[in-house]
Amino acid sequence: MSVFRLVLPTLAFLCVVPRTRAQMLETPTFVPKTSDTRLRFWALDAGARATWALDTSTLAAHSSFGASRTVAMWFPITVALGARWDTGAAKRDDAFVPSQRVVGALDVRWHARSRGAFGFVRLGVGIAGDRVGTGLAADASLGLAVSFAEMDDDPTEHLPRFWLSPELGFSYTRGATGLGGPFTRLVATMSF
Repeated sequence: MSVFRLVLPTLAFLCVVPRTRAQMLETPTFVPKTSDTRLRFWALDAGARATWALDTSTLAAHSSFGASRTVAMWFPITVALGARWDTGAAKRDDAFVPSQRVVGALDVRWHARSRGAFGFVRLGVGIAGDRVGTGLAADASLGLAVSFAEMDDDPTEHLPRFWLSPELGFSYTRGATGLGGPFTRLVATMSF
């Protein structure tokens, strides 16, 4: 009787422990929640934008600033509304003249199974201007945001996360020359 008291618990323990150990070593599945700050967040960014102006065959350089907020979520897709301001200079008549772009933006983001990156499509409409004139501005772009620093891995904490976002797109401007054409933007983003 005493042998069975020792052998049966030992066998049960040996059967349960390997399964538990294997479960502990598995990578947890990413299950998003509406409170997950990696998906639903405010974002503030700053960086640089370069536009190859098709009408003047010159380069326009701008500092780029933006803000956005996630407003809807259907995992793996999220939608954010925001605003962008690009300020800098465009070349005209062998001189650089100050130029501005202010655009309201709609971001559609695709969050892959990785929690540290997401792809996005950004569409924007606004105004652009330089000393010659002001007119309608529109942007369409594709980009990728990659997380490079987190304060905490808890998805419900509102601690800052930092992202690097390269972006390629095309801008259209009517009324202000030297501001429309293919562009690239590289920004550092803080989300919370």
